[in-house]
Amino acid sequence: MPIIIMRKANRLNRLFCCFYPPGENTFSADNSMYFSSKMLDIELYTDVKNPELEKQVEQVLKRYKIYYTKSEVWIESERLYEVIYETEV
Repeated sequence: MPIIIMRKANRLNRLFCCFYPPGENTFSADNSMYFSSKMLDIELYTDVKNPELEKQVEQVLKRYKIYYTKSEVWIESERLYEVIYETEV
């Protein structure tokens, strides 16, 4: 996982991305598994909202035709924005 730390205007800016596999989805019937896909969450953390970076991530996902759902939350205890792209691969 890349961790990038930059100094800007006497403020420490944090930016990092995690890839987390929370499980898999399976389709089965009659005691047979017919299909399985792995779930993959891409978690983007920044200390300031960064729409341009989010757009770049989304362009890569679209380029490779990776369907995703996006959600975001402010984590007060960490003082970070978390943007999650939930995918299946």
